[in-house]
This record gives sequence, C-alpha cells and structure tokens, in this order.
Amino acid sequence: DWDDDTDAYGNRWEDAYETWDGTRTIGIGASGVKLSTRGGSFDAAFLYLKNIGTQYEVAISLNNTGGAYNIIVSPGGSVCLRGGSSGFNIEDVWAKALVGETTVEFVLANK
Repeated sequence: DWDDDTDAYGNRWEDAYETWDGTRTIGIGASGVKLSTRGGSFDAAFLYLKNIGTQYEVAISLNNTGGAYNIIVSPGGSVCLRGGSSGFNIEDVWAKALVGETTVEFVLANK
C-alpha cells in the first residue's frame, strides 16, 4: 500500500524492520537459486551481480531453471546487464556455483 505513510509502521524506509544486505550464498545445485523473491512476471530493468567469494565461480542463467548457465563470473568479478525487453524477466534470473559455495552481492530491479 503505497499510500500508507503512517509514522512508525508505514511504507517509509526508515520504519521498515526487515534488513537486506544485498548478499546471498550460492551453492551447487541442479536448478540453482532464483535471485528474485518477488512473485509474478515483471520485466527486468537492471541486473548487477558481483561474486564476492574468493575461490569459486558462479554461473548465471537468464532463462529460468531450464536455461543454460552461459554467464560465468569469476571470484571478484561482476556482471551488469540492462533490461528493457519483455523477454528478460526478473523471475528468470538464477545462479549457481560451479564448484563448492560462493557468496554474491546483487541488485535486480524490475521496470
């Protein structure tokens, strides 16, 4: 409810009690980890992902779990993609470690 601006418990960022540090631990898995937690189908506007791990690569799929993981991000590396197409949805962005476990920081925004 965007109209709820009540002090102490509304939608104001300073009143929110949830925290999100922008990081997620990614392990090996057949289907990987979905980066978006938002339900529904939304066109992606922007994706930034940095592998802040020090040992293992992370692979990214932009075609849901059935898609190929064609983007490989080395430890310390990052990738930035601009969306805008109706074929690039936030729920289609998945990640998985190729070996072991790594940590990523990311921003995934919808239009």
